Order: sequence, then C-alpha cells, then structure tokens
Amino acid sequence: MKRYLSVLLSCLGYSLLAQDLTTLSQQKPLTFHGGITMRTRFYHAEGIANRRQPFSYLITGSPTLSLYGFSIPFTFIVSEQERSFRQPFNQFGLSPSYKWITLHGGYRNVSFSPFTLDGYTMLGGGVELRPGKWHIGLMYGRLNRAVVANQSLGDLQAVSFNRRGVAGKIGYGSDTTHVEFSFIKAKDNAASVDYQNIGQDTLGVVPVTPAENLVMSLGGRVGLLKYFFVEAEGAVSIYTKNIRSSMAIDSTVAHIPAWLPALMTINASTENNKALRGVIGYRQKKYGFSLQYRHIDPNYQSMGAYFFQKDLENITLNPMALLWQGKIRFNGSLGIQRDNLSGQKQATARRVIGSLNASLALSSQFGIEMAYSNFATSQTPIAVKFNDSLRVAQTTQNFSFTPHYFILGASRNHVFTLSVNYMTLNDLSLLSQQRNVHSTNAFFNYQITFQATGFNLSAGLSYARLQTAMLTSSNQGLTLGVGKSLLHSKLTLRLNSSILQNLQGTAQTMLYTNGLSGSYRATKRHSLNLTVNYIQNQGSAESQQAGGYPTFTEVRGDVGYNFTF
Repeated sequence: MKRYLSVLLSCLGYSLLAQDLTTLSQQKPLTFHGGITMRTRFYHAEGIANRRQPFSYLITGSPTLSLYGFSIPFTFIVSEQERSFRQPFNQFGLSPSYKWITLHGGYRNVSFSPFTLDGYTMLGGGVELRPGKWHIGLMYGRLNRAVVANQSLGDLQAVSFNRRGVAGKIGYGSDTTHVEFSFIKAKDNAASVDYQNIGQDTLGVVPVTPAENLVMSLGGRVGLLKYFFVEAEGAVSIYTKNIRSSMAIDSTVAHIPAWLPALMTINASTENNKALRGVIGYRQKKYGFSLQYRHIDPNYQSMGAYFFQKDLENITLNPMALLWQGKIRFNGSLGIQRDNLSGQKQATARRVIGSLNASLALSSQFGIEMAYSNFATSQTPIAVKFNDSLRVAQTTQNFSFTPHYFILGASRNHVFTLSVNYMTLNDLSLLSQQRNVHSTNAFFNYQITFQATGFNLSAGLSYARLQTAMLTSSNQGLTLGVGKSLLHSKLTLRLNSSILQNLQGTAQTMLYTNGLSGSYRATKRHSLNLTVNYIQNQGSAESQQAGGYPTFTEVRGDVGYNFTF
C-alpha cells in the first residue's frame, strides 16, 4: 500500500519574536536549538472492531534558528497519514524594535482594541510608535486569502474572498490615565472568487458574498485618588454584507452621515451596530472591587476579530480580598444579564449570574480551594403567541470543594487530595421534571514517596453519578500504583492498575486497566519513554442490549524518543 507523507512547516506563534536592535552587537551571529520527537504507536483489539490503526508513527520537531538575536521558530510534522493544505502553511513574521519604534512584517497578530483589530492574523506590514506618552500604530495587509470549495470533490472548506484591510490607532497618556482611538477598514475583493464555483443552498441563495467593514473605537482610562479608576470604550461597526447588491438605501431615513459613502460601500445590506464596555473600580494591595458594564449588539462584528459573544448586556459587581496575611483569598462576581437587545426574538432571557472562589492556606501543609456559581435564567415573552411550555425558567448551581494535606518528612512524604463537585440544574417551567439534572463527581488520592529510594505508592478512589428524568447512571473505581526511580533518577518505572464499575439502571459494565510506563534519560539531550496498557471490558447482557460495548480486550502502546539540541 502506498504510503503518504506530508510535512508541515509553520512558524510557531506565526511570528519571529520581537528583537530590540539596541542589543544587536551583544547577540551571537547564529544559533540553532530546539527539539525533535519520534513516536510509534501500536494497537490490537479482540471482541470489537479496531478503534485506531494497528501501527502508526509520528515525527514532530520545533527547531529555532536565531540570527543575531532574531528568533525564527519552526514546527514540522511527519506521519504516515495523507495530509493536504489549502491555506499557506509557511508563515513568517518579523517585529524588530529600536527604542520606541517597532516594525511589523509578514504574518502578524497585532491588537489595537478588543472591538477593532484584536489579534487577527494579517499578512502585511506596519509600525508602532511610542514617543513619550504617545502610542501610535498602523497595519496594512491581507486578512483572508481567496478559497473556493470544490463541491464535486466533497471539499468542506469554507469559501472566502481575498480580504485586505488597514487598521490604526492613536493615543496619548500613561498606563493609568490615557485616551485612545482605533479603527479598522477591510474589504473583500469580489473578483477574487468566481461565483459560479461557490454553489447555492437549497433555496438557490449564494451562502457567501463579498463584504466590507468599517469599525471605529474610542476608549480611555482615568486613575483617581490613587486607588480608584474608570475605564470606558465604545465602538461602532458599519458592515455591508454584500457589496455587489444593487439595492440602495435611503440615507435620509437611515441617518447616514454624508462622509460615510465616500469611505465604504453603503446599500440595503449595510448594518450599523455598537459595542460598549465600562469599568469603575477600586484596588488596593489587599482588597478591591469593580463595577463592570458590557453591551454588544446582536449583529456586531469586526473583520479584525475572530469572535464576539453578541446580543448581550450585563452589569456585574466583582469584589476581591486578601485576608489573614494573604492566607485567605477570595474573589467573586454578581450581576444580571439579558439578551434580545434588538427585540427581534419571541422572548427575552434574563440571567442572574454569580460566582465565588475562595482559597484558604491554613498552614504550609493544609489548604482548601472552594468555588460556587449560580446562574438563574428566566424568559419574558414579547410576542402575543408564546407557548408557556416553551418558556425557560431555570437555575444552575455548581459547587466544588478541594482540600489537600501534605506531610513532609526527612525520609518520606505523604500527599492527601480530595475533590468533590456537585452540579444541579433545576427547571421551573412546565416541563421541569424532564429537564432537571443532578451530577456528582468525587475522587480521593493518596501518595507516599520514600525519598532515599525513590520508591512511591499511590491509591485513588473515584465516584460519579448523573441523574435525569430519563436515566440514572453512576460509576465508581479504584486505582493502585507503584513507582520507582533508578540509576540516579535517570530511569523511572511505574505500574498502574484500576477497576471501574459502571451502572446504568440494571445494566453493569466492568472495566479493568493495567498499565506499565517508563522513561529513561540517557543524557541531557536524549530520552526514551514507553507506555503499554492492557484494557479489558466486561459488559453484561443488559448493557449490550442497551447499546453498550460488548466484552472485549485492547492493547495500546506508545514508544517515544526525544532529542533536544
């Protein structure tokens, strides 16, 4: 059988790390470092069909070339599986800096504002300047390349036009008090994709159209009386979904500024949406609080950002404190949230959102982590015909409790860890009995380590239960392990054995797992590792009738070699 080989070379983080040119004379002319990992996996199953390939291999590497301090990181992957790439997979970038000047070139992930340009990968160039209290930035380049899916070949890759954009910012001030304006203007090249190759949906509508976007943002921060601060930012996004549309819009009715059509295409597909955020806070070393507000319109989007959680408005109070010389820490949040900001949905969902996290370090040996959250949601119908059985009114609560205890001695160490998590969803609507969910998860671990010999023993108990109106399932398990370090800790061996019982109604399944793992570091640069697991599943007749796995066995193995240079 023909073996396919593919190599992926990509720049780690899409970039060369920024380098200060003032230290250029102190840098080495050329260095090369990184690591290479080679892994082989083997697999065998009896009683069921194979759930993975019987044999596979994978070679990965992350070498980094440095020229006078400029880091050029790469990654590559070699495997027996066929791979294909539509988008370019060689992505390089450079951001050299000299004093208050930074230049950008190649593939960059620059952020000017969370509402305008926020880390979107751009192929192009730009500059950032910070003379004194000024901070100025400008970027120009390609945001998307043209891609057309071949429907006849079953190509599921998303269609995109060649998209280019320019983004900028200008601000003045310090980290505590400043004001800043930013923008991004981007447009698809309608001629970069042939419409006949895009295809249509079941209604005969072309799913992707060339678009254009202009986003402007103004924000700032003010520090008051040493400990108080105020932050605010507002943005407007003007988005034309189809620049080819011939349907005009009445500028007098839509209140379009006279200068806007000169900057971008305006037609019937143009939308105007806004985003707002604000914070009023007080912060000292040991305690503080903030009142936060956020508003994102339902259709707000920016071609310079990947994702927005849209159609929401919330206001939250967020306290924090450090007590008892920092041994007790807590932070929390309490607020309200709603959607349907445009009033286009049949109902408006309102939520009470609250959470509390606490950490207690009662001593150097004993500590507790606790977390609690409560989210209550209700719907208010705004349409006349609204089925009460579909109205949502529910409360979700989550509580976790995780204490730990260490006993550190001259010859041996003991570690005790307990974790309990409880989640409940109570639905108060007419269909509440069908929607209620209760979930409990708990585990306890203990480990003892003998320092002189490198010998350690571990034991663990686990329990999980899920209860709904339709079913109740639970599982409980026991895990035992033993480990040993040899050859001055160069060789580490470990044996693990576990048993897990799963119950779903009267159906029972037993899962036994036995594993051996080991690692050997021959030198500082060379190391080997091995993992082998034998898995046995015993399913009852009731379990198999309910669609569960039958009785089967599996052997899984992994052998790896690591080389660093």
